[in-house]
Amino acid sequence: MIARSLISGQISDEQWRLIFNYLDGNGRVKPKDLGITPRCMSMLRHGNVKIGDSILCKLLEYLSHEELNSPTQGLSSREKSHIG
Repeated sequence: MIARSLISGQISDEQWRLIFNYLDGNGRVKPKDLGITPRCMSMLRHGNVKIGDSILCKLLEYLSHEELNSPTQGLSSREKSHIG
């Protein structure tokens, strides 16, 4: 498993949120896939809670090899403009 500490400085919290929103918005992850409740998923969607390390690791499992190499691939131009 890849933990946040292994990639710290490479992907910001905002970028993780964009990745979460990308996977969630495309229907590629569901609460049970991430091991969380629907309520927790809703809180993540609205930015009420921070994305924890276990969820980060699970999100990585749902990204393709190409998406891992290019975290902005598949994101809208509006989302890309927010990535530093």
